[in-house]
Amino acid sequence: NIAVRHYDNKDDVRHKFLAHYYKGCVHYNAKDYTKAILSFSKAELLQEDLHDDYYSGLLFQNLGYLYFRYYDYPKSLSYHKQAIDCYTKSNKQTHRLYELLKLANIYETGTPTIPANPEEATRLRQLAVELAMTSQDLLKHIDLKAAKKAIESMPKLDLQSAVEKQILAEKGKEPYDFYI
Repeated sequence: NIAVRHYDNKDDVRHKFLAHYYKGCVHYNAKDYTKAILSFSKAELLQEDLHDDYYSGLLFQNLGYLYFRYYDYPKSLSYHKQAIDCYTKSNKQTHRLYELLKLANIYETGTPTIPANPEEATRLRQLAVELAMTSQDLLKHIDLKAAKKAIESMPKLDLQSAVEKQILAEKGKEPYDFYI
């Protein structure tokens, strides 16, 4: 609250945004979701003037989680898509990976207001797998069991060989390479 009161009277958009964003994080962590949405919404009003895609992505990701919690699925989906765009622009690939998988899960099961779309879920998982394959660091973040559907549907892919290659790569014997 001290930071919010201090920066609300200043022309410093970055610090004003951060004060509201982190206040929203505190409320979120305290499970006071209504106050979290209010604080994040104030940060969102400053987001365009911030010109920081990474923090914008974090903001949109948190709003996506909150609106999902409150069953506003279309709004949640919109925020998660905006987060992916921001993470792509800011080259935050691990964050982008998690958001792709979050969207894939939403499309896989559907919600009361968003019909299940297994094709879109598979497409998003394929993107996540392709992204993960670009880096050993990213690959450790992806649950290959959850991505199995995407891996199985990728062209020219031998799943058994891919798993064997992953095991060898983890032992330092060869790089990650899922394509045959």
